[in-house]
Amino acid sequence: MPRDNDNEEEWMRQVSKIEMIRESMESCQSLTDSMMQILQTFEDKLENLDHTIQPILRQTQALTTRQYNVEATIHKVIDLMKFVDLANTPYEQIPNIEVDYKSYLGWLMNVHKGVEYFGINREYRKADQALHKLKDLLEEGIKECIKEFSRRLDKSVTQPYKVDNLLQKERWIRTKISPQARPEEKGEMSYFTHGDAVTEIRTQYEGDGEEREDFTEIIDDDLIARLGSIANFLYINDQREHLDKLVIERIAYLQTFLVLTIERRNINLFSIRSKEKDKETGQAERYVRGSHQMIFHMNLTLQLMEVESKFLYLLLREHGNVSAPDYVETVGKILEVPVDYMLKRCQKGAKDLTHQNPLIFLDILGEYNKLHKCFSRVLILEDTTKLEPAYRKMTGLQKALVRASGRSLIDYDQHVTKQRERVKHGLQLSHLPIKGKGKGLPGDGTVWHGSVTCMNFLLNGLMRYRDVLEHHCMAKCAELKEFNKYPANTTVGSIILSIVESLKMTLYEISKGYRNPSLSQIFLLNNFHFIQKRIRESDLIGNDIKVSGFIAKYQKLIETAQDNYSSHSWNRALEYVSISDSKKILSKCETKGGELIPDRWARAAIKSKFKEFN
Repeated sequence: MPRDNDNEEEWMRQVSKIEMIRESMESCQSLTDSMMQILQTFEDKLENLDHTIQPILRQTQALTTRQYNVEATIHKVIDLMKFVDLANTPYEQIPNIEVDYKSYLGWLMNVHKGVEYFGINREYRKADQALHKLKDLLEEGIKECIKEFSRRLDKSVTQPYKVDNLLQKERWIRTKISPQARPEEKGEMSYFTHGDAVTEIRTQYEGDGEEREDFTEIIDDDLIARLGSIANFLYINDQREHLDKLVIERIAYLQTFLVLTIERRNINLFSIRSKEKDKETGQAERYVRGSHQMIFHMNLTLQLMEVESKFLYLLLREHGNVSAPDYVETVGKILEVPVDYMLKRCQKGAKDLTHQNPLIFLDILGEYNKLHKCFSRVLILEDTTKLEPAYRKMTGLQKALVRASGRSLIDYDQHVTKQRERVKHGLQLSHLPIKGKGKGLPGDGTVWHGSVTCMNFLLNGLMRYRDVLEHHCMAKCAELKEFNKYPANTTVGSIILSIVESLKMTLYEISKGYRNPSLSQIFLLNNFHFIQKRIRESDLIGNDIKVSGFIAKYQKLIETAQDNYSSHSWNRALEYVSISDSKKILSKCETKGGELIPDRWARAAIKSKFKEFN
């Protein structure tokens, strides 16, 4: 029974809860119905408001349209009156382009707009008449712009940049480096010691060429702004005549400057020469790396191209808004002039320098390799477009310099070989006074001056241009293939081994000029020892000719020369103590007490033989 009571109480509690829930739901339903009535009332009011606003909205739109039409009509009337007045502008009221080019171009731009306006609105009365007048004004204005553009470009009037500033000495030379500085310790710089000062030959493009000069101080901004504004207006009116004029004038000016500077005035701010004999290379006149005139011309041409390129960019792109294709075509034609001129000068210089120091060719090539990035940045635009044919000719210049450098080394190798003929000629004239120092062989068999000169050239000269000879451009040099027959670790090593081999063969040939074979071997011994010593003291063994076995080969040559010397010396001595005429001597001797006693003649003959032996 107690359990039934518990169930009944639980049941009553649940029924009570259900009743409470039912009452809550009825309250929510009542609230929802009230909200629906409110929303319906609000919707009815909005609908009534919309019916009220719609007529007002339609009236406002109609009013706005009428206002727009009135304003458009007013503007058209104003434009019409402006362009009609513009067509009838008195000549005295037209601005002067020389006095105020901005006002003139502004007036001319309005004329251009007037032509477009009447070209579209042909329905106006007398529109054709106004259009005809405006076209005449526009045509005359274009002619005036072209005339002003050409006049400002004329070389006799003014120039967009002060080109003479490129020739100022302080741009190229400065003296502030310690006189103890060595050229090889300063990278690509060249130094010339004179007294207590050292002059550094520099350019604006040292190092890898990442820093480029701005040239802002030598460019005439006002002139470029004037020319650019005129060019922009002409380009808008589909005119190209000014671009043709620009090409003609700039080509003429650049040619005049280059010919005047390089050919007539023969300027070379790198021209530094030592009056003392160069003890390192053995040349009577010392050549300072980077001082050749062609190197100065190359740097000058680069700076000329840089400043000309910047001028053309400011004129045609920033101010003139010329399209990219027209810009590329125009600038390519202009920059071709300095490139072409430099190419011809280098080709002519290569012919003139055929019998000169090969180091000059390597110096010129090394300078070009250093400036190659700078030339490329001038001739290749940001979108990788190449300014042809200037870029193609510039790459051709490198190939020409590579061939000339290779040819000069071959010529030097042949020069070493031809020395044997000169020495032979000197030996044949040995009974006559030989003009010039060192034309014949040393009388005592010491080191030949030709060996000294050659080794100085190779170790003190050629080695300094290792960076040029090992440059990737030399890998395609067909002329250098002749040096590859001697195995080496580097190109420099192959060249040195080849030239030293030619020197060795020359030494063998000219050693035959000695009447005394012993002296001939002494000559070879001294020269081979000198060559071996110079090579051992250099860095060649560890870096360039490690695989050649050079020291061992020359040690064998030295030993062979020593053996030949000993053999020839004793053979000569034994000739004087031979018994070929012993019967005659014995016939002059008397036998006394079991001994041969020579007479006076026999005694003198024996004494003479021992004297010759000694």
